[in-house]
Amino acid sequence: MVNAAKGETMSFADEVKKENRGTGQRCRTCVLLEQLDPTEAAEIVAVLNDKTVPTEPLVRAMNNRGLDVSSNAVRKHRLRCGIS
Repeated sequence: MVNAAKGETMSFADEVKKENRGTGQRCRTCVLLEQLDPTEAAEIVAVLNDKTVPTEPLVRAMNNRGLDVSSNAVRKHRLRCGIS
């Protein structure tokens, strides 16, 4: 992208980063993890970051522990927040 007023060229990667600025709202899964005991949160984060673990059983296990989180929230967290 070229900024005509300044005559500057932005790299494609920088343009993507600029467009991926988000809504400013915090991820539901991140907020939930911050409210947990650090030991439990670390255990869950390790599983969240393991891409070989499917989302649905992970969410069911979290729900079984009384954590109110949806499959969509976990999918978005894995996609947008990356490695926690």
